[in-house]
Amino acid sequence: MTQESSFRELAAAGGPITGARFDDEELGDLAYADLDISDCEFHSCDFRATTLKSSRFLRCRFVHCSFPESRFDDVKFSGGETGSHCVWAFSRLDDARFKDCNLNLNVLTKCSAHRAEFEDCATTGLKFDASVQRRVRGRRLSGGIVFRRCKLIYSVFEERDMEESSFDGSDLRDAKFAGLNLAHASFRDCNLNNTDFTGASLDEAVLCDAVFDRFSLADLRSFHGMTVSADQQPTMLASVGIRVGA
Repeated sequence: MTQESSFRELAAAGGPITGARFDDEELGDLAYADLDISDCEFHSCDFRATTLKSSRFLRCRFVHCSFPESRFDDVKFSGGETGSHCVWAFSRLDDARFKDCNLNLNVLTKCSAHRAEFEDCATTGLKFDASVQRRVRGRRLSGGIVFRRCKLIYSVFEERDMEESSFDGSDLRDAKFAGLNLAHASFRDCNLNNTDFTGASLDEAVLCDAVFDRFSLADLRSFHGMTVSADQQPTMLASVGIRVGA
């Protein structure tokens, strides 16, 4: 493999792609399957509306890349060994869809992910620093991000405004949402054991049918209009010294 080869040429040729760097490539509106890529760097590449299936990208970096409306199905961005995860920096993931993907320990830094969706994905230890809101002519569009039935154990969310995001059915044990705006967010059927909401706003959020051993209302910045299930009330009220009578 020579550095002069384009990603499109190498992907069409088949076989593993290792240790290459790709710059300013237009890869949008294409479909790829069964790719085996490792230790590669992608800089300012446009994957707009691209479909990727049954592939793996190990120890790869995506810098200033664009993935709007792309589809990822059964793609591994992390392997079983330590250090096999991918890094995404200053990249656009708006309206992208990930299904049955492995993103364990992946790092997103200064990205955008407005209305991106992750479904049935392995995302343990994810470091998430991506804007999920968008403004057009000064007006904020409805948005947030969707994690549906994802394993987000030990994940860290650093983007401060995650209003209207949804995590329904996800495993959020030991995840960190400290200081975030989670107004109108949904945590239905989530595992919230030891989840850190310190200083977070959960105004109008929905926690119905979520499970947790304890939930401290005192740790929250605000929770006006938060919706919970009847069986959750004793645990929550006990956190502020209130007992529920018979």
